[in-house]
Amino acid sequence: MTLLALSHTSITDPSDPESRIRAHVHPHNILDDAEPLPELGRDTLCVSGHLATPHADGTVPPSPATWSAPGWNAFEAASAELNARADRSGTTLILRPNARHVLADPQSTLAWLKRTEPAHTRILLDPSGWLTPSMLPDAPDHLARTFGAFAGHPAVWGVLLTALIEAPSGELAPAPLHTPDADAALGAGVLLEAFAPFPRDGLAVVLLEQDLDLQRGVLERAGAAEHC
Repeated sequence: MTLLALSHTSITDPSDPESRIRAHVHPHNILDDAEPLPELGRDTLCVSGHLATPHADGTVPPSPATWSAPGWNAFEAASAELNARADRSGTTLILRPNARHVLADPQSTLAWLKRTEPAHTRILLDPSGWLTPSMLPDAPDHLARTFGAFAGHPAVWGVLLTALIEAPSGELAPAPLHTPDADAALGAGVLLEAFAPFPRDGLAVVLLEQDLDLQRGVLERAGAAEHC
């Protein structure tokens, strides 16, 4: 298991100063026609895209257009082009799904992967990101199902582990694992309990870059940081 750190610009390996950057982070929504798609000169992480207008706090509201034909048609075109660019450059497109994006749940993501079999595309599994406020009371079950569905799946590039907080908009936003339970909509304990059975051999575990040592301590206390 390798521990990596996610910032707004890159995914890095804090233990490897010779080649710290594992992937670039594309800063834009890939379904925004006003912004160009990344060239993929190196492995690149992109959100799976939406057709909504973000809230002032940066969170994304629900959007029926995202989940219907307009969103899916735009996503199919963008993801196919990005997969082709990754093929030409010998790199990897890494998609990060989210409950408010086109890849809005595990089922649609698995179905899309099976249907399209994109050879140069992988998924940064973000189980917390697939939760919505209404799902929080049943979060343990939802998380366990997500981890179970993707255990051993060849498309998983890595697993992002975050707590969740309620943003000013009322939407959920990712937060570091050491966020106190009193401030969290979803604390680390619930997430890490669901993560416990997930296969770790060769797995990249990705944390938010803030206070990485504190988050590593949370993993260690939960017995989830072997070999990091």
